[in-house]
Amino acid sequence: MPAFKAFEWLKRLTPEQIDRFELFLQSPYFYRGKLLLSFLQYLRPFLSEEDIDEQVFSNETIFAALQPDQTFKATKVYTWKHELNELVQQFVAEESSLNTDKPINDLISILNFAVENELETGIEDSLKKIEKPLGTSIHDRPYYYNIFLTEHLKNVWNTSKTRPQNLQDQYLHLERLYAFNKIQMILTELNHSKIFNLVYDLGEHQSFLDNLVANNYWQDAILEFNYYQIQLIHQPDVALYHLLKTSLRQEMSRIHPSEVRNARVILANFCVQQMRLNNPDFYGDYLEIFLEKIEQEQQILIIEIKNIVTVALRVKDLEWVSAFLENHKHLITPVELAEHAYQYNLARVYFLQGKYEAALELLLFVKTDNIYYDVEAKILVIKILYEQINSGTLSGKKLFNKEEELELKTEGFKSYLLMTKKLDTVPTVTVEAWKGFSKFSRRIVPILLTATYNKAVKVKNDLVVAFSEGSKIVEYPWLLQKVDELVQKSSNKVSAKSKK
Repeated sequence: MPAFKAFEWLKRLTPEQIDRFELFLQSPYFYRGKLLLSFLQYLRPFLSEEDIDEQVFSNETIFAALQPDQTFKATKVYTWKHELNELVQQFVAEESSLNTDKPINDLISILNFAVENELETGIEDSLKKIEKPLGTSIHDRPYYYNIFLTEHLKNVWNTSKTRPQNLQDQYLHLERLYAFNKIQMILTELNHSKIFNLVYDLGEHQSFLDNLVANNYWQDAILEFNYYQIQLIHQPDVALYHLLKTSLRQEMSRIHPSEVRNARVILANFCVQQMRLNNPDFYGDYLEIFLEKIEQEQQILIIEIKNIVTVALRVKDLEWVSAFLENHKHLITPVELAEHAYQYNLARVYFLQGKYEAALELLLFVKTDNIYYDVEAKILVIKILYEQINSGTLSGKKLFNKEEELELKTEGFKSYLLMTKKLDTVPTVTVEAWKGFSKFSRRIVPILLTATYNKAVKVKNDLVVAFSEGSKIVEYPWLLQKVDELVQKSSNKVSAKSKK
């Protein structure tokens, strides 16, 4: 039996499906389709056989059959096998959702006709011949045929001998193509986004939109949905945010899953912008967006679960957050890091509940290889140790051990930020915020440990001035609260002395 997956996939197909797969490969969408078609035709006689000579599937034999006039290169055969495997799996996945009564050979011949004629001099006839058999709705036919059509149009645009050279003429030509015979009917939703991005780059988005409206081409809500996405990216506005959010919910059944994900990212990013402006209305919206995403996709990335918990801790009670983590931990991906992400986020809940030892026990085992988790876990440990010591409930050796550990953790965090190479992947502003915490925690902790409260006033002034002047300091509210407590202790100490 040959040792590559494509052949195993092909053996599962019926002869009729193999015929359709050959047509699948014939589309110019696949620039190596002709070679892979030859590969398929070479393999086909062996699909029904059980005992096959291994030599038939050797790299040398396959290469000689497909490119007999060229010098053997094993890497080429590996590439062919990989590409054939990818395409046959794509075909099988899409074949399972195939829902059309149109003869596939007719579709392919129309596609080929469109490409051969370059949609130039015969553009009207080409479009009509494509549009008529495929119907008027892009959702009435399989997704990969839409990809074929889109790619043909793109290839024509990129290779056409008569393609306009300057940007303004390209825009006008694109506008003509888009308007001609309601060409949006044969574009995928993703291409709508690409078109709007292009016209934005050309600074012509408003006139382009006005032209569509004036000529009654603004008929498909999908087009409207994509327009709102691009507008919100380029001109963030609360009204546009709500328009996109409403459009997404109304048209979700018609939108490809990849576009749904893109829209949610755009909406979530806008919520983040608003939250940074201290707009409380968007915390609930951010959470709602991700809860809908989880329900639909049935998975949560480790970075998403951290962000969800961060927001939920502001708008939900701790019991809700604990229940959410428990009920959704099986959806966290990648699976090998799921337990670590769950433990870290549960430790955050325990910290707010004052369950400091339980939180520390969870953090001991958190290892994600994710710089954000690594750093924030270290910060959380520092905060927990500080709160334990500051509570006044520890004494003797236990207190001494905690104090020693806190000193080691604060200095260790500084060293970590200086030494780790992972910071190269993190935005500078985030790194500076982490360093800001390290700097001021190393000034605050010694005051607590040595009871030199008189130094707290200067540290507070420096902290407030740095933040007000634009320095980024993560956990600034917590640091300010702790230094305020130290200032109060200093004041109490002075008052006690004066009374004496």
